[in-house]
Order: sequence, then C-alpha cells, then structure tokens
Amino acid sequence: MTNDHNYIGVLLEDIQSKLQGVAEAVSDLNAKADRTDVRLGKIEDNTNIIPAQKEAIKEQTIQLNDHEQRISRLEIA
Repeated sequence: MTNDHNYIGVLLEDIQSKLQGVAEAVSDLNAKADRTDVRLGKIEDNTNIIPAQKEAIKEQTIQLNDHEQRISRLEIA
C-alpha cells in the first residue's frame, strides 16, 4: 500500500508541476493580450485623428491656392 501511495504522490507532483507550467503560459498570454489591446487602442486613436487632419490640409491648400491667384493678379496689375 505504501508503494501505491508513493506512486500516486509522484504522479500528483508531476501533474501539479505541469499544471503550473500551463498556468504560467496562460498568464504570459494574458499579459501579451493586454499589451496588444493597449496598442490597438493607440492605433484607433491615431486613425480617428486622420480625417480631421486631412480636412485641415484641404482647407489650407484651398487658402494657399487662393493666395497664389490673388498674388498673380496683383503682379499683373
């Protein structure tokens, strides 16, 4: 009976160590997933800014073109 208890004890220790390894791997994956979520949030924030910047560039281009036309008219006059 003692042999059986020792054998079961060894098996349980082996299973426990393997489960601990799996738990550590899952923990690492969770940490990586959290970092990925943060990075995706930053990317979303940056892409939300793009349309406003694009519109501002269009307005500045229109103003620049208008100034060029006005300067050309002054040079001709």
